[in-house]
Amino acid sequence: EGYDDGSGMIDPNTGMPIAAGADGNKGHVNLEDLDRQIWNMMSSTQDESNKKLWYCAKCRYSCRNANNVRKHIERMHLSVKLSCHTCYKNFSCRHDLNQHMRIYHSY
Repeated sequence: EGYDDGSGMIDPNTGMPIAAGADGNKGHVNLEDLDRQIWNMMSSTQDESNKKLWYCAKCRYSCRNANNVRKHIERMHLSVKLSCHTCYKNFSCRHDLNQHMRIYHSY
């Protein structure tokens, strides 16, 4: 298993994000489990014009774009804590971390 040297949030052995769990302990974010949790919180239906409408089963947020609903669930309903390995800023979803990396730390 990898290690956390206390200074960063990306495990250098695996390249996986290291996140603080609900109990405050650091551990790897299993992206497959995270995606499965998100998928289980999503549903879809047809709107009045027969177009697919995705929604969050927890709060009924809805959108035609499934990725927007995925980001909503990860950001609002899951206790994911991701940190930038360069500046250590914290994020509650992968999209926000990736966007931060592109804007502030792309080389």
